[in-house]
Amino acid sequence: MYFSSVIGCMNFLTHLDILTMYFVLFLNILHSNWSPNILYGVFTSTIIFYLFFCKFLTPNVANGKEHARTIVTLFLFAYAFTPVIRTLTTSISTDTIYLTSIITAILSCFFHDYGVQAPSFISNICEQWVEFCYLLVVTTGRRHSDTSTPCLSEVYYDRGNQQDFISLTRELARPGDLTQNAQFPFEFNNVEKPFETYMGTNVKLRYFLRVTVIRRLTDLTKEIDLVVHALSSYPDNDKSIKMEVGIEDCLHIEFEYNKNKYHLQDVIVGKIYFLLVRIKIKYMEIAILKTEIVGSGPNTFKESETVAKFEIMDGAPVRGESIPIRLFLAGYDLAPSMRDVGKKFSVKYFLNLVLIDEEDRRYFKQQEVTLWRKADKVMRRPGSDEADEELQTSIPGTQKFTAPAPVEHPKPESPRSDPKSGSTSPDDNSDSS
Repeated sequence: MYFSSVIGCMNFLTHLDILTMYFVLFLNILHSNWSPNILYGVFTSTIIFYLFFCKFLTPNVANGKEHARTIVTLFLFAYAFTPVIRTLTTSISTDTIYLTSIITAILSCFFHDYGVQAPSFISNICEQWVEFCYLLVVTTGRRHSDTSTPCLSEVYYDRGNQQDFISLTRELARPGDLTQNAQFPFEFNNVEKPFETYMGTNVKLRYFLRVTVIRRLTDLTKEIDLVVHALSSYPDNDKSIKMEVGIEDCLHIEFEYNKNKYHLQDVIVGKIYFLLVRIKIKYMEIAILKTEIVGSGPNTFKESETVAKFEIMDGAPVRGESIPIRLFLAGYDLAPSMRDVGKKFSVKYFLNLVLIDEEDRRYFKQQEVTLWRKADKVMRRPGSDEADEELQTSIPGTQKFTAPAPVEHPKPESPRSDPKSGSTSPDDNSDSS
């Protein structure tokens, strides 16, 4: 670190000295105080010393070549603008030109590769190898074009708004040249992932690894998405849903669902009971609606999407008829319910009961339900007593299954024959039969 700081200071001072000496020599500034021979000598000595440094003292020869090319570029750039600056000297004071040259020198020291974000102590911008690996949380609806700073963690919502909330960075390699295939191990320990991966219509929350190779003009970037699932325990107070709805003197129904919280592999069980039917119903269906709520206050945006639709009745019902409901959730692409994720968005699910009459009029009733992700069962290896003990304590009423010992049956002996008569004894015949 100390050696890198020394190199950075030398590069900065060298660039500043070269530009300052150039303006002094070619723009006739401070000639009254210094002899031209001294100025030319200092200018030439600075160039020679810097080339010597780039050739023998730099940790990378290619970096020295890049710095030499940077010096030539700055020299030619200033030489090309010399006529313009001399033309302006009739209306602009010498102090202004001198101040402009100093500012230009400072900017060139920090951005001496023109447009590439790099500190001056990174000497080889063209062929350097700097790799970073980022663990990021991003919710995005479309591509984010901000490449001025590393994107560490973002939340995207409302068609163009992004916000960071988690970031981890690892530097994998120092500046240098990459001439062959190389592997750089890395790890992120104890990373807190507060939210689950979600890909919605207006909101996307994703975790991913980003590897960046900083080069002269454009950076090389590769991203790999990571899927994070937030496992939940069994919810408390899982009550059934029972409600009576209808239209006065036309239709009265009573619907009931067995629970108000379902895991993603669960089965929705319920029934519809018709108390009063005075309209001609053509069919009835139940749908699962997903609603995304983005923003807060007056900037709240809601959008609903029908995830699943299931027809539970076809034809006109009569009074007193009961229609069962059995809907399997495992076959649909569902995500858990989310409440105020990062104070930016929420995801809710509704069971929408719809009745359609013969005139295609729709009567519906929505009921909110909660979806959650159930933890997987404990995987047990054969012969593992610890896993069996965990299973017994975690699930009441279970016990270890012990397979009975295999019973070995005696093999029947071959019949004994009489060598003289060639017949067998009666006992042998009975055994063989």
